[in-house]
Amino acid sequence: MWSFSVNDIKSKAKYVNNNLSNRSLHRDLKNRHIQLLAIGGTIGTGLFLGTHKTISVGGPSIFLAYIIAGLICYFAMRCLGEMLIASTKFRSFREVITCFLGDGAGFVVGCVYWLVWVLAGVLDSLAVGVYINPYIPTAPKWLVPSFIVLVLFLINMASVKFFGETEFWLAIIKILAIIITIIIGLGLIFTGYKYSFVFDNNLGLKQQDYITAEVQNLWQFGGFFPNGFIGFLLGFQMAFLAFAGIESIAVTAGETANPKITLPKAIRNLPIRIGLFYVGSIFVILCCVPWNKILLLEGSPFAAIFGAVGMPKIEMIMILVLVTAASSGANGGLYISSRMLYGLSVDGEMPKIFSKTSKYGVPYITLIFSTILILLSVVLGSFLFSDPMRGFAVFASWTTVAILITWIFILITYIVYRIKFKRVHQFNIFKAPLGFVMSFICLAFFVGVFITMFFDPDMFIGICLSAICLVITLLIYIFIVRDIHKVKKRI
Repeated sequence: MWSFSVNDIKSKAKYVNNNLSNRSLHRDLKNRHIQLLAIGGTIGTGLFLGTHKTISVGGPSIFLAYIIAGLICYFAMRCLGEMLIASTKFRSFREVITCFLGDGAGFVVGCVYWLVWVLAGVLDSLAVGVYINPYIPTAPKWLVPSFIVLVLFLINMASVKFFGETEFWLAIIKILAIIITIIIGLGLIFTGYKYSFVFDNNLGLKQQDYITAEVQNLWQFGGFFPNGFIGFLLGFQMAFLAFAGIESIAVTAGETANPKITLPKAIRNLPIRIGLFYVGSIFVILCCVPWNKILLLEGSPFAAIFGAVGMPKIEMIMILVLVTAASSGANGGLYISSRMLYGLSVDGEMPKIFSKTSKYGVPYITLIFSTILILLSVVLGSFLFSDPMRGFAVFASWTTVAILITWIFILITYIVYRIKFKRVHQFNIFKAPLGFVMSFICLAFFVGVFITMFFDPDMFIGICLSAICLVITLLIYIFIVRDIHKVKKRI
């Protein structure tokens, strides 16, 4: 039985990491890498492409949904950050969960989170196809996404430092894309820009409307809640997916120099990013193009609005930027999925071959395995779904359920940590604000998002696929991994 003191937390964390000395990951990620990885992990396809789906179900109310989802994710991340800083022995949040909830919970979360980032890799790769395929209609739909995955695989194989540098610059491009969108959008709003919006009507004929970029567009086309309160609730699924990835910085702890300094700094800056990048960009998009007109546009609203308001050259530039952004998301998917599988292997919960690393500290076997799965899923998805956006929606819902399961485990872990390890909380240098209360509020929010997903057919498919994967994971633990842990404890 563990006593509940700071020293015992360190001892237990050391026990969880009993193979730590055999690990050969390199601590080559610097502060600027972590800062931009935090942004890159948060800003992704869920925002750039998923916004179209969110607007279709929630209308202008998604502006409010993004604010609420962003605040919830920030407080949840502060809870995770407090636990991660409790001991320098923790190298990822999976080890935090193992420490406080036990081996079974740690194994399940590790497998689920590995799946999250494999799916994220598939999701972002498919997004690249959505952006590029219209310009090369004769090419197979799987060709461009597969090419991107192979290029990113080579980047990840080089070294963690090279990965960090690549992701650093890809994240900067994402930030510039959003800043450009906000600046141009605000300029159109303040000048009351009027433009001709041309679209295809239901009769197959061209129709033209005259629109003014103004704040009133948030409520004058059916109101702020045009699809009612249910539509507003359904919008939380994609709004939450847009923020999925903020926890990814808690996976980099094992390859971060000075994690007790860099991780808190990265987490504290999240509100600024959330406020400026998410809420600001959604605000200008909905003001420039009414929500019911955005539904008539193809692809990402971030690019399409420039074509709609008569700026085709900027639209083409934005498409290239969005390809870069989606590639960044797939890049992160390969990195994090390989590290999760590597950690499970080092702890004896996956085949030992997955713990092999190259001379540059890259777990190359897990990287190859994750890459193959992503490639197979991309090709299979291209054949199963004739409409790339339908495939994107299904994989997005699957990813959302998996990340919801992960966050529910994290918050339950925090509640247990606060109840049983009061002295550790007392001396923690990075306490979560209103942590105990907010952990219950965040937990209720995530459970609520999960319940609303039952009302959307595409989302329900994601629930079923996640349930199958969760059952398989539990069976693997019960019949294989649990016995391994029993033997290790006897030793």
